[in-house]
Amino acid sequence: MNALNDPFERFAVSVGFAGRRTVISVAGELGLLTAKELGAIIDAVIDRGHRTVVLDLTEVESLGASGLRVIAAGANRLAASGGTLAVRSSSVDLRLILDRPEWSTLVVLEQTLPTSPASPASPASPASPIGGRLGPEQPAGLQRGRSMVGSFGRAHGRWRDQPDPSDRETLDGTLRMVVALVSAAVGSADGVSASLRRDGRLTTVAATNQVISDMDADQYATGEGPCIDAAVEGRWFHTASLAAESRWPAFTPMAVALGINAILSSPLLSRGRPVGSLNIYSRAPDAFEHQDQEMASLFAAEASIMLTTAGV
Repeated sequence: MNALNDPFERFAVSVGFAGRRTVISVAGELGLLTAKELGAIIDAVIDRGHRTVVLDLTEVESLGASGLRVIAAGANRLAASGGTLAVRSSSVDLRLILDRPEWSTLVVLEQTLPTSPASPASPASPASPIGGRLGPEQPAGLQRGRSMVGSFGRAHGRWRDQPDPSDRETLDGTLRMVVALVSAAVGSADGVSASLRRDGRLTTVAATNQVISDMDADQYATGEGPCIDAAVEGRWFHTASLAAESRWPAFTPMAVALGINAILSSPLLSRGRPVGSLNIYSRAPDAFEHQDQEMASLFAAEASIMLTTAGV
């Protein structure tokens, strides 16, 4: 490979210790290939019993969807074993993503940027003056969403090899990742949730905030709404404007009272049967365009593969 095109020419990692905290410091470009290597390093650290891990990304020049996948996968592994993952970054874009409620359940975003106890060796190429930006791996619109779907697919592909894929904690962590990625990928989304049938009834296993959890709960209580219909009938339901909606007379006024005007619910399937739904809410009427609907279907289809593998 030509050195100018070699992603490892702009990539360096070191592992250091600060008290009981393990600090993984990264510099350079964090793309598809280098993110895979970082994921292996995080896995090795966790496998050696380290439970309080800091991922220092302050020297990362470019981070794409695969980098987000590595962060989520590491956080889920640590959470399953009682540990925590903290992230340091000077990227405004990345901090905005990680500061969202759906990500705050996965990682601790350090508000201060203390000096790492072990700085990685400088990459062969000089650091970009922009520093810490989300790179071209995450273009706007549908292409960006498809990249995120692919990253999620690679992530849960590795989780398929876990000893107990039906473990609820692992499954819920994966669905939290789905909700986080959908929220980041669909610009018109004001909230996202994942509903799953458990013990004979639907329950919300992941939601971006309490308002969205309440939206789901109102549907369960009334026995109607797009979330329930998608989970029962196994097809997607879209209401562009609740003000003109007549299908759910008991639920609709509750949604409007909470400021929601558009909903897009896609079914989650396991072995071809509906077991839940992926729900996107917006305060704006006519919020979800065709590319948003396609993106929701892509995420729901990928999550359905994971649910089938987990034996839900």
